[in-house]
Amino acid sequence: MIMNNYRHLDRSVIQFDFVVNNPSSEHARYAFEKEIISLGGRVFYVPRFNGLNILSYLRSWFSLLKSHPEWSVVHGHHTSPGALYLGLARSMGRHTVAHSHTGGFDKDLRSRLKVLARFPLRYVARSLFACSIDAAKWMFGSHWRRARLMKNAIDVNRFEFSPEQRELFRHNLGFKEELIVSNVARFSKTKNHVFLLEVFHALLQSRPDAILLLVGDGLLRSEIEERCRQLGIDERVRFLGVRDDVPDILHASDLFLFPSLYEGLPCVLVEAQASGLPCVVSDRVTREVDATGLVSFVSLEESPEAWAEVMLSMSPISDRHIVKGHIISKGYDVRGASRELADFYLNASGAC
Repeated sequence: MIMNNYRHLDRSVIQFDFVVNNPSSEHARYAFEKEIISLGGRVFYVPRFNGLNILSYLRSWFSLLKSHPEWSVVHGHHTSPGALYLGLARSMGRHTVAHSHTGGFDKDLRSRLKVLARFPLRYVARSLFACSIDAAKWMFGSHWRRARLMKNAIDVNRFEFSPEQRELFRHNLGFKEELIVSNVARFSKTKNHVFLLEVFHALLQSRPDAILLLVGDGLLRSEIEERCRQLGIDERVRFLGVRDDVPDILHASDLFLFPSLYEGLPCVLVEAQASGLPCVVSDRVTREVDATGLVSFVSLEESPEAWAEVMLSMSPISDRHIVKGHIISKGYDVRGASRELADFYLNASGAC
């Protein structure tokens, strides 16, 4: 979402710098660093906040903020330690923004502590942003009405369906008439890959020709690969890793499966719809994401077999191009969203 907007801003007027956690190793780098630098941005590192290093964390931020008075707006997307760096930035005269991208949390102790840490954001940040009403309510509680809704907009033209790219991608992977199901998500508990595999296993009982494409990476990848082997479906599942050709993968697919435990408003579901792809999604995902009528919501209380039945009942639309207008009319085109964001930054900068 951030990069989508960054690419379309007038960077002669507004420029982004990025403050991120220290890389996990000397050679590790974040996905968009080279592109950010090519666009005139800079990337700065701070220690990864662990709950015990408050002083060193704040010292790093203080040094950065003091060294960069040009940062008139500090837009916080990393919300767990957000009250710390946004509070510091506000005390130094910067306009602060807290942005909610999620609508829930895991039930373990670490996640519960993160929820408590996020509570002060509603008081520390001058402006509140959220990707959906659900995300605003979850993060900001009774203050949710203060939040500006900033939709997770996409480059609609990039995801507009291409039959030529569909055929080329399927040919390159050796597919012909197979039913291709895709999912794009990091391998984390939130994305519910274990249940996703069970649904796909149930689908294979009726469509033994089906193929599942899993795009992404994460800590749980090896566990998910092992679960594929346990279910005996490893020959029907392709782990594609992190990709820069997601539009082609969506064009090549016939269904998109997304059984997340919770979400704010996932960009990838907007992208899937923009490519004209029917989506089967958990009922924990906000219904605001359905911009086209292509999204079917199914309860996570339902069995994998019930999910498979819904997938089998969904028919592809005859012309996958026609959804582009719906996406744009619902405000998910990044060109309009980036103009709105630019206006906010210019006004906020002048108000500091």
